[in-house]
Amino acid sequence: MTTTLHKLVLREMTHGDIEAVIGVERSIYPWPWTARNFSDSLNSGYLCTVAELEGVMAGYAVMIFAPYEAHLLTIGIASGLQRQGWGSALLDALLARARQNGVRVHGRARFVRANAFFLPYPDAMYDVAFSQGFFEHFEDEAIEALLRVDAGDWTSELDGVKQFFAKFGDRLPAELHEEVEQAAKRLHQAGVASR
Repeated sequence: MTTTLHKLVLREMTHGDIEAVIGVERSIYPWPWTARNFSDSLNSGYLCTVAELEGVMAGYAVMIFAPYEAHLLTIGIASGLQRQGWGSALLDALLARARQNGVRVHGRARFVRANAFFLPYPDAMYDVAFSQGFFEHFEDEAIEALLRVDAGDWTSELDGVKQFFAKFGDRLPAELHEEVEQAAKRLHQAGVASR
């Protein structure tokens, strides 16, 4: 089955895609899946999807289904294409497929990607899929409270990261310092927005 979302083309992964998928996987994860992990997933009949942008491998995902459940095992978008909405488009398509397979999606959680940190932010929304019936007895407010991240706790955590990074000085890549600074900005925005 092939689906086109804007310019992103989603289709079933084949064994011929594994080399390109592994190329993306190795570039974005410190402990990547192996070719055998993807091959085994294909051989097991898991939902293995590739996302192409103008004929180039943009991303992939592997999801398995059980009665009334879906488990997302891995998802990735090529590093040069991240933060442009392609991962959200892929995730949305997977959640739609899960719904087609009888999985009920409950709750809404608000997150924003700030490099290595996921932080709450009111305008960015992602569905969170849970097993059927898991949250049926909870009110929306209780679910939101469960998923809420305290900006004050994260600020303290970032202060610790900054102190740790200071031990290494200029020996650390500037990108790591920039990630911490961007996370701090997101925390500030989240703290202001939640007041």
